[in-house]
Amino acid sequence: MELYIYYTLIFFSGVIQFLYLYLLYDKLHTAILSKLKARYIRLYSQRIDCVMDGLLGKCRHSKEDLAFMKKYLHKRLIQEIFIEKILEFIEVSGEKPFPQLSGLCEELGFVGHEIDTLKSRDTFMVALACKTLGEFRSKQAVQPLLRCLNSYSLDIVYHALSALAKIGDEGAFVMALEESGNVPLLTERSLIEIADSFEGNRHFVCKTMMKSPNEYLASVFIKAAGNLKDRTLGSTIAAFLTDENKEIRIAASKALGTLGDARYTGELVKLLTDAEWEVRALAAGALGSIKSPLALNPLKKALSDRQWHVRFNAAGAILAVPGGLKTAARVFLGNDPFAKDILMSAMENLRFAEALSRYEASGDVNEQRSAKIIRNYMAKVKE
Repeated sequence: MELYIYYTLIFFSGVIQFLYLYLLYDKLHTAILSKLKARYIRLYSQRIDCVMDGLLGKCRHSKEDLAFMKKYLHKRLIQEIFIEKILEFIEVSGEKPFPQLSGLCEELGFVGHEIDTLKSRDTFMVALACKTLGEFRSKQAVQPLLRCLNSYSLDIVYHALSALAKIGDEGAFVMALEESGNVPLLTERSLIEIADSFEGNRHFVCKTMMKSPNEYLASVFIKAAGNLKDRTLGSTIAAFLTDENKEIRIAASKALGTLGDARYTGELVKLLTDAEWEVRALAAGALGSIKSPLALNPLKKALSDRQWHVRFNAAGAILAVPGGLKTAARVFLGNDPFAKDILMSAMENLRFAEALSRYEASGDVNEQRSAKIIRNYMAKVKE
């Protein structure tokens, strides 16, 4: 027994010593690399900056610049510095990278290196390589990135699709969305963010993907189409307001609200009587964004909806539309306690005191009367 304990102590002592030596080695190795990197930055940073400045002026790099850069790229550490500088340049310049920069990254082998990294088993390294390839905007990376969409890692799928959006190849991007079974697993927020960042013909992509047989992707790109603020897409979006799928109708309502086109007020008003309360609520919210006075009376009726969310959105929409306070005053003269309560709640949340004061100071007799009715009701509630 004593011998067993003795051997156990020796074993664990050896393990502890090994870990200590490994940590010491790792720390020394990191310190040496850090010093080397700092030295290389001092030596080459200015020259790299000159090359980047030349690219910013949209002039092609010279053969001498290319030869200089290639001369020092045999060391991985120096290659990392060059890539960091290029990524920093992209971020700081505030401009989309132009073909010269993508060409430079291809000639220096940076694109090829990142494509090779996509074969790694380390999901973090693959995701990072996808992100970097997106920053390079090189079309050489399109096919390798498409293959990454079959990954089991959603992090890789997200960064691969984001990279394809930055490269801006419409055909490849649509293919990625339609043919990869992993893309629909991304959250709606992530997909809309990617769609909004697309650097090619967003109009074409949105118009194509709105008609996707995948209803989830279709609803995402209907909303993304609204973010484009392109009124030529309005009729295409409005056609989805009568779709059988509830999520499609909701997406179309949101998109038209974002678009803010009053031409579709009538179609949205019809949705205030939809069988699904979520659709009714989103339609009311969209009408508040469009701010058409034609929606005031239908929104007033929606204040009596059986669902609280519909009533609240209708109240907010009434207050958002010019002249909405007059409609609110008529509600306070009525006999519907639910409509009155929800309007009061909306007015408190939206801090409508300033607008009410403007009505009181107005030279319009009807506006003054509306303000007085609302003030009297508010005073009555406080009692």
